[in-house]
Parts: sequence; C-alpha cells; structure tokens
Amino acid sequence: MPTRRPVSPVPAEAIARDAWRTVKAAGEAASRPAIQAPSPAEPLAASRPSSQPASRAAPHPGTQPASRPASQPAPDPYAPVALDLPRPALELFVSPSGDDNNPGTVEAPLATIVAARDAIRTWREARGDLPRGGVRVLLRGGWHLLRETVIFEADDSGRADAPIVYSAMPGETAIVSGAHAIAGWRRAGDVPGMSRAARGKLFVADIPQGWAFHYLYVNGRPQPRARRPDGDDPGTWPRLVAAGPPGREGQRLTFPAGALDDLPAQGVEACIVPGGGGGSTLSALTELNRVNATARRQSRNVTAPLRAGDPFRLENAPALLSRPGQWCVDAAGGKVYYWPAADSMDALTVHVSMLFNLVRFSNEEEGGRSVRHVHLRGLVLMHGGRMSEHQWPAGWIKRTGDNGEGLVHFVQAEDCSLERCRLFYAGAAGVSIEGAARRIRLVGNEIAYVGAAGVSVMGGGPGTARPSREHVISRNYIHHVGQAPYLAANGVVLYGAGDSLVSYNYLHDVPGGGIAMLGVPVAELNSRSRMADWTDAYGQFEPRYQVRWDELPPGSQDRFRDDAGTLSRQDALKYLQCESNLVARNLVVSRGPGLLGLACGRGNRWVENLILQAESASPAPPILLDAESGPGELAGNAAWSGRDLLNQDRQNRSDGNRCAPGRTPEFDGLLGRIVEAARRQGGYAGKPAPLAETEIPTAGQ
Repeated sequence: MPTRRPVSPVPAEAIARDAWRTVKAAGEAASRPAIQAPSPAEPLAASRPSSQPASRAAPHPGTQPASRPASQPAPDPYAPVALDLPRPALELFVSPSGDDNNPGTVEAPLATIVAARDAIRTWREARGDLPRGGVRVLLRGGWHLLRETVIFEADDSGRADAPIVYSAMPGETAIVSGAHAIAGWRRAGDVPGMSRAARGKLFVADIPQGWAFHYLYVNGRPQPRARRPDGDDPGTWPRLVAAGPPGREGQRLTFPAGALDDLPAQGVEACIVPGGGGGSTLSALTELNRVNATARRQSRNVTAPLRAGDPFRLENAPALLSRPGQWCVDAAGGKVYYWPAADSMDALTVHVSMLFNLVRFSNEEEGGRSVRHVHLRGLVLMHGGRMSEHQWPAGWIKRTGDNGEGLVHFVQAEDCSLERCRLFYAGAAGVSIEGAARRIRLVGNEIAYVGAAGVSVMGGGPGTARPSREHVISRNYIHHVGQAPYLAANGVVLYGAGDSLVSYNYLHDVPGGGIAMLGVPVAELNSRSRMADWTDAYGQFEPRYQVRWDELPPGSQDRFRDDAGTLSRQDALKYLQCESNLVARNLVVSRGPGLLGLACGRGNRWVENLILQAESASPAPPILLDAESGPGELAGNAAWSGRDLLNQDRQNRSDGNRCAPGRTPEFDGLLGRIVEAARRQGGYAGKPAPLAETEIPTAGQ
C-alpha cells in the first residue's frame, strides 16, 4: 500500500491553476492551418502542379528524425514529425445552405459531406485515379447536421501524394453535429408514474418508436436525465440488497424496498458501481417486480462481480424526475418528456443525439483493404450518442468497462489523421481506433465532455499478429471524460497496440488513469476460473480480452479451460502486443494514477511526464504499474503528490524520477519545457483550462 507523505499546505489544484495559465499561453499561440486557401479556387477540374512536398513517413515511433542541418537546433525526440500535405489539385465546397444537386463550386456548394464523398468516388471512377495533390473538401461555416454517419471505405482512399482532406474553410467555423431537432412540444397531461414534483410541469413531444437516446440538449447544452438519487457521488447512493449469478436471461438484482415503485416495465437503466473495481455499468433493467423490489439487468459490459452493498442509481423514468432541466424518454411509447425551468418551451431548441459515430473510417471485411490517406482538419465535431450496453456486439473488446466506439471511429484504417479538430459531447469515446489500424495521427485536438475515454485504442487480444501500431497521439487537450458516467474511463488508453507515440497531451478531469497501457495477466491466460471472475450479465467473460487462442501455443485454450495453463510470464510477453510505446512529456492533472500500466508488454517507455495529483484522490500513486508491466523504462518523470511516485514496480528500469508533496524547481522546470515545446509545435486547441459551459458552441436548428 502506498505510504502517505507530509502534505504541502498548497493543494495540487493550486499548481493546476498555474499550469493552466501557462499552458493557455501556448494555446493562444496555436499554429495557422497548414494548407492555405488556394487562389483561385478550383472545383473538381483539371489538376494543377503541387507546390508542397508530399507526406513523409515518420521514423518509429513517429518522432522527429535525427539528421538536421547544422544551423538548426536539435530536434525534439518526443515531437511527431509534421504531416506536410501537398497542395490540393481539386476542390469541393460544402455549405449548410448548399444543395446536393449543385456542382460543388464555391458559388454553388453541395449541402452534405456524404455528397462530397460520393462526388469524389464518381470523379475517380470516370478517370481511373486521383491526380497528384489529391482533393480537398472545404466545409463552410455553420452547422452541418448529419442524418447518417459519414463512412469512408477503402474505395474512398487517397494516396500519400494525393490525399483526401476534409477541412473547415479558413477563417470559418464548421460544426459537424449528430444532433436531431425535436419539435412539437406540448404540455403533458397525467403521465403514468410521474413524480409528484413534476406534476403540471412536464412537456412532451412525439418521437419515432424505438428512439432510445441517452443525451438531450436544450439550446446546445446537455441536460441531466431523470435519476434517483440526483447526485454524482456513488458514496451517497443506495445499495443493492442482493445480486444473483449472471445467466442466460441476465442477472437478477434485489433493490431496497420501494426503490422500483412507479417505474415502467421498459427503458430504465441502473448505473451500478461494482465494489471490487471496474468502474461502472449502465445496465438496462427488465422484469421489474415492484412487490419484491427485483429486476433483471441486461448488459454486455464485463465488470467485477456485482454484490450486495454495491451503490446504484436509477435513471430514465417519469418517477425519477426531481427538478427543472431533467428529461426522460419512453422509446417504446414514442414520447420524450422535459421539465423546463421557465414553465414554457418558448425560445427553446431541443436536440437529441442519435448517431454513435459521426465519422467512421471503416472496412468491415476482415482482412480486406484498409481506408488510407483520408484526413480531417480544423472541424468542430459534437453531439454523439452511445449504444446501450445490452446491444454491444459480441466482437467488441470490453477491456476497459466502458463504451468503445468514438465520435470519430477508425477501424481497419491506415495513414489517416484527425488534426486541429475540437470534439465535444460524444456519447461514448471521443476518438476510437479499433482492430487492424496503423499510423493513425491524432494531433492538436481538443476532446472534451465525452461519455467514455478521450482516446481509446483497442488493437486486439494476446496473439502473434500485431494489428494496431505506429499511432501518434500528441498535443491533444483532453478533459472531462467518462461523463456517461463511466467511472474508470481513461484519458488515453491502449490495449494491444504498439510502437506508438503518446506525447505532449494535456489531461484533466479524468476519472480513471490519465494514460493507460493494458494487457492480460498471465494468471488469467492460464486459468478459466480466474478470467471468469469478471463477466457480463450473461456470464460471458472472454469478450473482456478477446484472446486470439489460435495464435497461442497449441493446446493453450484447452489447458486454460482446465485451469492448467503453463504459460510463464516470459512466454506471455511474446503475445502481449501493447509494447514498445513511448509515453513522453504529457501533463496530467489527476485524482487517480496519472500513468497506468496493467500487464502491458515489453519495451514501453514513460519519459518526462508531469503529474499533478490532488490530495483528495484515491490511494493510487501518481504512477501505477502492476507486477506484469514491463520490462520497460521510467525516466525523468515528476509529480506533485503526497504519495510515493510509484508502487512496488520491479520490472522496469527507473532513473531520475521525482515526487514531492510541494512545488519544486524540478517540477517547474519540467512544466516549462513541456509548455515551451508544445508552443513551438503549435500550442493546444481550445482554451487549455476547464471550459465554462457558456464557452461551448450552442446548437442551432
């Protein structure tokens, strides 16, 4: 157990405020768009010569090359190589006031991103390939409201010398939103089960049956769903009376007497915090028995065992409404209810999130061609939904106990990027990278107010193949994650992903680990009974890790089933693919571990990271590595914390790491180096401090 040191009279939040002021200066020095508006602009027409160099590949793992002219300063070993895109040969324009029957010129723009994508497909089919320089799609300022996910497939790929870039028009703010407007509000009558507090105050609107959304926005701002109790601290929630075993029909739970009174038979969710760890689950409840206070939970989220005494909160029913601003949805009945503060819906615009992904880079055919050289630049993306846990696909990796799909989702993609974008209000993760993906760049973005992780990289379970590698996650401003709530959500998490760079990111308001690298403990690879301790509501446990048994030594799965596995720790390292990653110069303001490693692979390096840990945090140290994380290296990391810097790690070489319960010159020196280097690279997107609600863009019609 980490020991506590004497605590500085200045809490960690004070240095966080100083850090925010310093980092803000770097943010205000943010770089201009790398591609300037051409003059004159050409629509899909004859190509023109490229005046900029083609993209150059970054040396592993994406840092600056060692060679340089003698007159230049030494390159930053932790900064990614800039991705210099060529000057586009062709252009299309998209405007909220456009028309998809238009040609896509600046004078007659298209209306949707999908139409622009299809126009590029048509152009390529007619001519055989893209010209050198590629295509740039410029989104004019305003609200680009999506009715379907924008999906880029292999046939939408560019080339290194002919990329396809979707970018905001220079000097304009293009907001891509998954919000769907709800109109036709009227005062609700007597709603079955409605709470006494809400009587006479509710308004109702009709929606299509089956719309089971989880987020509602009024004038662009998120509103709390009806819930009981109306608080976010699980320590104040009521407790389960009993939890039966998981089974084919779900898991039967017993609640305190009266807890289920007046609740409908469908649509209620329970946020439950397993006492053994694993964050939280948002489980659908069925078979409600109000007399016995029992219900069956439905969820494919793999968590620690649920037991009597685990805290819970009930959500989404008229009986749970307690104050203005709250809402609930009756998906089966096709109704949504809202309690406005002013007892009127006048001057209020209401939107809901229906799309799980706004943009998806995807090839669903396993082993098929990847999406390549498609880039997003300078966009604002916001308003995404989340998939209910009982609907999660069997093939998802459930390693982190939260929702794995992002507002922007990369699956089987290569050499694609998201840069200088701002992502808000994702129902699940901000950005997700899944499966066989390589060289995905996430640089200079802001990712905030998201339901699950900020950035989730789920490459694959233990095996010999290395499907996910060489990603760059750098200079992103990530904050307020796990808002669903998923109480163990990480800022950045890698599982089964290697040879990647995670550097210069600034993270705060993260409930789990700031930056996490995860694998599978060897004891669980050797024993079914050990792995089966964590399950979903149906008793399924293997989706947590998605082990690729066919790639492990012959007989491994049979021995696993018999609790007689023979893999040694050294043997297991061959199959843990979260390896050879560089985590460097990140700034993490944390109430838990700033850096987290659980059974990750070999060759990982944690270098010159700065961690500010609040005194009201959990007992976790600033850096938490279990006995199976490594061998690797920790060098030059610093923390302000009243705890020891590191738990009893014995696998990794450690050099020059410091931790103090107060502000030190070493701490300030490292902070200054991180901020100055980030400034030279272009600063941080957004305001590098917690965003006030009024500073977030508000949704229009």
